[in-house]
Amino acid sequence: MATTAIGFDIGTSSIKMTEISIGRRSATITRFFSIPLDINIMVDEEDGHFEYITNLITNAIQSMDAQGDDAYGSVKGKHVAAKRIILPARSKKELQETLLWDIWQYSPFRGDEYIHEYTISNEPYDRKHSEITLFSARKESIINSIAILTAAKLNVASVEPESMALARLYSLGYSTNSTIKSRSDFSSRGNHSTVIACIGQATTTYAFVQNHKLLLTLTTDFGGGMLTSSLCDEIDLTPEEAIMAQVNSNVIEEEVENIDALKEQFFASFAKDLAKVILLHNNREKGNKTNVKLALLTGRASTDINMASSVNDKMDIHVEMFDPIPGIPKMSIPDGYNSNIFDVSLGLALKKFTQ
Repeated sequence: MATTAIGFDIGTSSIKMTEISIGRRSATITRFFSIPLDINIMVDEEDGHFEYITNLITNAIQSMDAQGDDAYGSVKGKHVAAKRIILPARSKKELQETLLWDIWQYSPFRGDEYIHEYTISNEPYDRKHSEITLFSARKESIINSIAILTAAKLNVASVEPESMALARLYSLGYSTNSTIKSRSDFSSRGNHSTVIACIGQATTTYAFVQNHKLLLTLTTDFGGGMLTSSLCDEIDLTPEEAIMAQVNSNVIEEEVENIDALKEQFFASFAKDLAKVILLHNNREKGNKTNVKLALLTGRASTDINMASSVNDKMDIHVEMFDPIPGIPKMSIPDGYNSNIFDVSLGLALKKFTQ
């Protein structure tokens, strides 16, 4: 009998949900939705965020008759990190005992306000080494994510960094329809890696992936809010109009030329941010033969159809949009978007499929 799972990606401008039905060898997308968040509430009424978001999720689940058995949430931002750790080969029990006391040494964060968790790979890195995936996040972020989903009367199975969800989805491979069956040879193999750039409104999360595994997560202050501010300040658009114009310049016909010029500046700034983090990754992994050869763009601020080609022209690696389920009927997706707006929520739900 098929079981179900729902992934929730709660951002600063919208909530995305994807429900999947899981069979013996495949997972099928059954429902998805995207709910825009009221900018005024998110900016001016910080104390009301919890109830506001919980009510939106509860109403959406009821209206769509979602049947998910388990809910999967995410954390994101500059106080979240995930990385690969290579340790001398030992038994799983010995590794667990070592990490119980020493795991904080491998995290970029210190202090009691952070939680550190790890997963030991079933496949050794090589004959002499074991491979572990570590993630660290503020306790407050994880507690808030769990609390929102619990208040919406959902059974919370786990909360993890959005980068781990993206890496999982990418490693399972691109699909031609709404059914995901197995890993794809498209995923980075051998002596190169792929970076998935999830461009949010406030920050961008970069997930470096190789051989179906997450190598490293980096987060920068670059975000779509920079373009929103430029459109508001220089063309005098409202925040709502600016967000719409990020997807489609033609929504403000008399300002198309000015909007496109500001977008091109935004694309150029992103290309510099991307080049910077790729250089940082390549230097950290020097000698491990994991140089980046492919960049995939995703996130709400990446949805302009010209962004990937513009950034590609400015880089010495290939850059394209991340559209993980291209077979989803476009009439099912909000106007102007690709299915990549659901990639984090889908990747979260797929944790149940891969367990």
